[in-house]
Amino acid sequence: MFTDMVGSTALRTSLGEHRADALSRVHDELIGSAVAANRGRVLRWTGDGVKATFASASAAVGAAIDIQRAIAAYVRRPDAVASFQVRIGLGVGEITVADDDDHGIAVIEAARLEALAAPGEILATDLVARLGHRRVDAVFEPVGERDLKGLDRPVSIVRVVDAVTDMADRSVPRVLTLDRRFPLVGRSEDLGRALRRWRDVTEGRAGALLVSGAPGIGKSRLVAQIADRAHIEGAVVLAGVCDAEFDVPYQPFAAALADADLGDEALAMAVADGSGPLGPLFPARRTGRGAELGTAERVVLFDAVVSLFERLAVERPVVLVLEDLHWATAPTVQLLRHVLRHARSTRLLVLCTHRPDEVVPGHPMRDLLVEVRDANGFGLRDMGY
Repeated sequence: MFTDMVGSTALRTSLGEHRADALSRVHDELIGSAVAANRGRVLRWTGDGVKATFASASAAVGAAIDIQRAIAAYVRRPDAVASFQVRIGLGVGEITVADDDDHGIAVIEAARLEALAAPGEILATDLVARLGHRRVDAVFEPVGERDLKGLDRPVSIVRVVDAVTDMADRSVPRVLTLDRRFPLVGRSEDLGRALRRWRDVTEGRAGALLVSGAPGIGKSRLVAQIADRAHIEGAVVLAGVCDAEFDVPYQPFAAALADADLGDEALAMAVADGSGPLGPLFPARRTGRGAELGTAERVVLFDAVVSLFERLAVERPVVLVLEDLHWATAPTVQLLRHVLRHARSTRLLVLCTHRPDEVVPGHPMRDLLVEVRDANGFGLRDMGY
């Protein structure tokens, strides 16, 4: 197993030497503990990662999953020095031991897969999956064959995904709870594109993705997979759904925020009694006021929503899921457009779903979809913000 702390040099520059050293000690402790707990042995530390060996493929997979769990738990702590991510590569096979170190094809494979992995991702050879498939806490998603430097033939690669869902974790909306025992099938290209966009977001460039298609084609499943991966990497995940039966302004935004324990004073006031600049999101809780807003009031509300996302994203990246936008009201679409236009430097990823056949002429979403129209029946499109 090879691991690497993503962007360690940039983190050191931004944190300063003292805090960076503290984060490095946390990193080493989390990884060393996971290796030891799975009866592994650290062969050497690489400065911002580790090279370790294990008695079995299952043990290596267990250590990799434990590392990512430990990091995800740490970055959610209020006393965390900073958020960070680790990528991991796993290989298995015959080795040669020399100078108290391991050498061989399996070692090369693991090192190359670590370099290939995305932040927070675990990549392994398919042989690791075949030998470690009895682990009930891991799912092995096929990635395909890749040519790896130094090897004379392509290597079949899998992605190792943690299969345990903590149902008590309220930071993931229940509508997005993902059973990882059943991996996403046939959408690896779309998922890969979405996760690349997610990595842009973690670096401070807001993004928006639209998943379109007919009912039952897998839109919600793909969105849940993206949101789940982001949550594993430390994101705040919020989700709201438009309802065909209710013509309520800002409905999915209100639903996404109403049940979230985000520790934001302005949001807490709005949820409690509809007061403050965010109050119009919750018209039923406002006393003596109707749901209709004038232009000036809309601007205040829209700016307050953008400010909320900016405040939240200082500590952790934010994923906002808005489902079934083909049922969105005009105020909802106006707010969405405002967020997309004014939160561009925020660590915010907006994931939207809609059925293109139901966005008829005159629909509020019509203009917004002009640049992302999809004629293929199912697709994931970058909304260009």
